[in-house]
Amino acid sequence: MEENAILTIAVLGAFNLGLLTIICWIRSVKIPAFFWLGWIFFPPTLAIINNTHFFLGNGNIILQHITLLLNVSWGAYLYLFFQNLKNPEQRKTKINWLLFTPSILYIPFIILTIIDSTLAEETIRKLHNNEMNFFSLFYNFLICIYAIAVNILLLIKEIRTEKTNDTAGNQALRERREMLSLMLVLQLFAFVPFLLKADIGYIILYMPVFGQIFFIYMFLRLSNSTSALIQFSYVQPINDLETTFIIKNSAKYASIHVEEEKINTIYKEIVTLMEHRKPYIAMNYSLTAMSHELNILPNILSMVINKKFNTNFRDFINSYRIRHALTLLDDFEKKNLTIESVAYESGFNNRTSFYNAFKKQTDKLPSAYLKEKVNYKANNQFA
Repeated sequence: MEENAILTIAVLGAFNLGLLTIICWIRSVKIPAFFWLGWIFFPPTLAIINNTHFFLGNGNIILQHITLLLNVSWGAYLYLFFQNLKNPEQRKTKINWLLFTPSILYIPFIILTIIDSTLAEETIRKLHNNEMNFFSLFYNFLICIYAIAVNILLLIKEIRTEKTNDTAGNQALRERREMLSLMLVLQLFAFVPFLLKADIGYIILYMPVFGQIFFIYMFLRLSNSTSALIQFSYVQPINDLETTFIIKNSAKYASIHVEEEKINTIYKEIVTLMEHRKPYIAMNYSLTAMSHELNILPNILSMVINKKFNTNFRDFINSYRIRHALTLLDDFEKKNLTIESVAYESGFNNRTSFYNAFKKQTDKLPSAYLKEKVNYKANNQFA
């Protein structure tokens, strides 16, 4: 009866995590971060299947190697997922392979079991008897330590960003911190079986429970259309350089036939969206995200922005961000803000892009603007 219950939970957990993996990899076409989220789910899925095989007494050394090889760098998948959340273009850059050092360290053990068949037989025998040899114990311990360390570092970084930059109201930051906190709690529970030297049945039970909790959480998060993970992590199909080129080349828009009345309607919808919902406050807000919100093709939106606002999409969004930043700078001293906090609160994801946009819009740097305001107030006081 107990064995049947464990197997039922294992199958359900593997199914849920496997389903999440497929959903994430499909959605990664539009949201690159979900590619790495899929890798967060896939290794535990494989671990459930592998542990269940050993629980039933028919484990396989090849499946064991593949499982540990993928799971030992679980912390790397976590790190790359959160990096991609902040920067949707991250997947197109070179991956820092040092993140996968734990997997590289596992390769010598694979080679040893190939050279020495008795080591492979001993590993299988011990796992069948709910035991682990030194190597298996070491690499499973490494999985937990590496994942927990990466999670804690990422969580500290998010908390520092919130405290330093006064971005408590930033939805994307809140969601990242929420997910990291949940993952950390689950990882700490994953460490419990090793501290208690629990048998493989307990370990099999843990991973499906992890799957159920995270399945429910991700289902709710993915169902929330206002989630920053969904709304603000799209990759623009037309990048800024392409958009600028299209805007400068009017012949491109000559082929897009839209009636003037429709253009005016779209113009009003854009203004309403920007004035009332303020989507520009979200970091990495893209033409694609606006397209989804208004249900209008990106090239049509780009054309209308160019025609009615006489600018490209990036500068259009930045103009609203700078306008928002100026209102924050008016209360700079009262609210005890920093220039970095104003940048984050206005939708910029780094200080440099904020400075460049501010200089372009106002012909001044933020520090010069603040100094000018202070001097103006001082002169008025003594006038």
